[in-house]
Amino acid sequence: MSRRRRLRIRRPRGPAELAAAGLTFAAGTALLLPGLRVLLGALVTHWQWPSLILLVVAGAGALRAGLARSRQRRDRVRRVGLSLRAEQLDAMDDPAFEEALRDLMIRDGWRARRVG
Repeated sequence: MSRRRRLRIRRPRGPAELAAAGLTFAAGTALLLPGLRVLLGALVTHWQWPSLILLVVAGAGALRAGLARSRQRRDRVRRVGLSLRAEQLDAMDDPAFEEALRDLMIRDGWRARRVG
């Protein structure tokens, strides 16, 4: 397995590299500021759209968190009921044993499904 090297920005060495870095920063800032000014002007003029988007994203996040909590609660209740003794497993027929084994595997974090 090969390791990926992280991209690191090194400090400029010497006056020529320092001048080139300063020029690059100035050009990037000069290009970025007008676009930022236009974006802020559009946000001030049409403030309702970002507000609506923010509300939709917050609502989706709250819904997702609520669904995750209910899923965790349901799984917790299900795990409590999934404790089988060897005698219970021995007394099961084939389909019931397969379903019980599937449920135990799901309880322990495996992906499992009954195939027949």
